[in-house]
Amino acid sequence: TAGAVAKTLEAPLDRVKVIYQVDSTPFTWTHAMSRARTMVAEDGWLSLFRGNTAQLARIVPNAAINFAAHDLVAEYLDEKANNLPLAARHWLSGCVAGAVAVLTTYPLELARVRIAVSGRGGRGGDEHGPANLKEAVREMTQHWRRGGPRGPFAGVGLTLAGMVPYSGVTWASYEWLRSHAYSSGLASKQSSDRTNAVCGALAGLLGQTVTYPIDTVRKRLQATKQSATKLPSTYAVTTEVLATEGVRGLFKGYSVNIVKAP
Repeated sequence: TAGAVAKTLEAPLDRVKVIYQVDSTPFTWTHAMSRARTMVAEDGWLSLFRGNTAQLARIVPNAAINFAAHDLVAEYLDEKANNLPLAARHWLSGCVAGAVAVLTTYPLELARVRIAVSGRGGRGGDEHGPANLKEAVREMTQHWRRGGPRGPFAGVGLTLAGMVPYSGVTWASYEWLRSHAYSSGLASKQSSDRTNAVCGALAGLLGQTVTYPIDTVRKRLQATKQSATKLPSTYAVTTEVLATEGVRGLFKGYSVNIVKAP
């Protein structure tokens, strides 16, 4: 419940960030706020939450699967590979957990992005894309019938390329930060909830920093019209961003993640 509330509160920031990630407009907070006001004026305040239903439908099973898979893999490695350093076991557990969670909930992630970049506010994507989860599912179903799983799993390879190291770095750094906080005396068992929250926020921000360029390229692939006969390659999208926007283009909207981290 807390996670769903947090994601809903973040939804307007997240939608604006995604829109900037998929087009070539330079990101500034002033311009972002102006675009948000324009979306409200044109489509009402609910337009800021476009894609949040798909996000909520995704995060609950995603989090449950991620934690369950992590614990199972960590327990297995503790028994069968206890000669590996603890940090390596946490990293491997996080990587496997992230991959399993992505593969089982990916169509909902794709639907979220497709909905977020649709409409008049999302000119960087498909202006006539799906307006809600029902339309996104219909779009992916139609594409499945035409070309198989390429529709609902478009861009899943790049998502795994980003999610696996993200989950691995996040889990490993979280365990290290928490262990260091207790062993160094910076935190006590009485403040465990606060310590865990701070370590989790820092670990998540570190993971996002490492993989943010991959996320930007992934969002552009996901925003491609499902009716396109040929999806652009990861290499083509990356080189286009670097050529037109430079390295900063790969980190467009990253400051939004810093604001969301707490």
